Amino acid sequence: MTFDGPGQGMTLRLQGLSFRPDFENVMKPVLDFAEGLSDVDPSRIGVMGMSFGGFQVPRAAAFDKRIKVCIADPGNIAWGKMIGQRLNKILALPKRLRPAMLEYMLKDYTWKHGCSEKELLPELAKYDNSDIIDQIQSKVLVLNGAAEINPEAAKEFYNQLTCPKDYLFFDENSTAQQHTQMGGYAPASEMIFNWIEDNL
Repeated sequence: MTFDGPGQGMTLRLQGLSFRPDFENVMKPVLDFAEGLSDVDPSRIGVMGMSFGGFQVPRAAAFDKRIKVCIADPGNIAWGKMIGQRLNKILALPKRLRPAMLEYMLKDYTWKHGCSEKELLPELAKYDNSDIIDQIQSKVLVLNGAAEINPEAAKEFYNQLTCPKDYLFFDENSTAQQHTQMGGYAPASEMIFNWIEDNL
């Protein structure tokens, strides 16, 4: 089952729902719904989050023990801090000096977070799972790639996990080294689904 969380896809565009840091409260009704489906085994529930979802789903796993396996693609413990550091440099520039692409990026982030430019950095600071990472008990697969935006972030997240965990690194030989394996979904999917079969 797939869904758009707040701040993504149709929930943002049709319902005006922006990102929220308490993703456990987003995932709970999704899991409640899934448990009511006849072809879902409640004892074998796994979740996978891609891109920003790779930061969100581990938080859900920390609070909801129905989640048996969790795939973070890629892993990230403090997404807001990483993005905030980059956006802070853009915000420091006067509007007249900002390149159009960076100005668009700021508008995109304020739209998705439902805030003003002034509120953006404090809002991003809320997206930090450092204080709940030790509550994750499900097995976690952390994905990473040689051409990821910040390859060190996933490794840092993996190292801080205290639960059962595996790490899968995609390099150029896999053709899936880009962010969330873009351009290499076929070989990456084989490896990911083999892991799911072995662990769920």
